[in-house]
Amino acid sequence: MNNFQNLCIYFILILTYSFVICQDIPNARFEHASALINAKLYFFGGATDATNSSNEVFYIDLSSTFDIFTPPFKKASIGMPVGDNLGTCVSTPDG
Repeated sequence: MNNFQNLCIYFILILTYSFVICQDIPNARFEHASALINAKLYFFGGATDATNSSNEVFYIDLSSTFDIFTPPFKKASIGMPVGDNLGTCVSTPDG
């Protein structure tokens, strides 16, 4: 019975780990740009290390409450055509 319990715990840990890995949590980055558009805060590009620029676009919907220690990042369906870092985003106030 002890081996069976260990096996069950092992499978639960693997399933939990794979669930966390599959979420849209962006890799750590720096030199990214951000823009607040309506109730969404968008993050564009950025450098993931000294030689790689990202073309990913993520956003956080600020219209709903969330835990600041685990923000609900969502990946935009379309990324930028090229990787960019140290960019600037501008949005008009009228949308």
